[in-house]
Amino acid sequence: MLNKTNIILLFGFLLIFHLPSFSQEKSVKKTYSIKHPKGNFFLFWGYNRGTYANSDIHLKGSNYDFTLHDVPAHDMPEEFSFAVYFDPQKITIPQFNARGGYYISDNWVVSAGWDHMKYQTTNGAEVTISGTIDQSASYTYGGIYDNDPIIMDHDNLVRMEHSDGLNLLQFNLERHDILWINTKEKMALESVLGVGINFPMPWTNAKIFGKANDDRPHFTGVGLSVFAGIKFFFFKRFFLQGIGQTGYMTLPGIVITPKGGSERASQKIFYGEAMVVLGYSFRLY
Repeated sequence: MLNKTNIILLFGFLLIFHLPSFSQEKSVKKTYSIKHPKGNFFLFWGYNRGTYANSDIHLKGSNYDFTLHDVPAHDMPEEFSFAVYFDPQKITIPQFNARGGYYISDNWVVSAGWDHMKYQTTNGAEVTISGTIDQSASYTYGGIYDNDPIIMDHDNLVRMEHSDGLNLLQFNLERHDILWINTKEKMALESVLGVGINFPMPWTNAKIFGKANDDRPHFTGVGLSVFAGIKFFFFKRFFLQGIGQTGYMTLPGIVITPKGGSERASQKIFYGEAMVVLGYSFRLY
């Protein structure tokens, strides 16, 4: 039977015997790898173009309640110039995308980011209108409507413009698969597929019957998106990625009048987005 002294000696012997393996285990540090990226992080920044399906816009105030049906819209790209796109103080003016992600396994990634798109209804487009507008709201457009044709007039009727951003706070689950990699892992080609849930924050510059909004940001609604892309690694850690994304969002509480007003608009938007981004992949531990 082991006494107390023998137990201590045995424990000491086992500890000494295992010290080399403990120290070896502690010194093992996983290195950055493209082929086995579990534990890697990435960040990217880039720019986008967007397209929008026609949508219904419902506007409600104290003296109007009407819907514009099948309203066409377009994005608002900033004209390319080095003074804007490469100036750190101005790079958020164009339609941009920023995202960070983490490889929870060699093929699965969780990511979060900010999509900054822009949206403007098409001036001069013929649409239809239903609802009521009191003459105290607009002498020109006062009346009762039932799917009547009307021309979009940005100065006197409605301009719906999310020009400081049709912004999406986005959380994604992504699948990444290597299509090709060179022997030294300096270059690689990877496919990307993903789904996301989005929380829209339109920063709206609307004009209703000639009255302009004061451009307040406001979280409202929710959205879903799917996307696919191709990612090209170079110099091992840098990458260029092209992404196509399509999605749907609800905007139930769009701010359309100056601060203090209770008037709101709502719409549901289907959109398509193409983006090109530059990124960097790394490890923290």
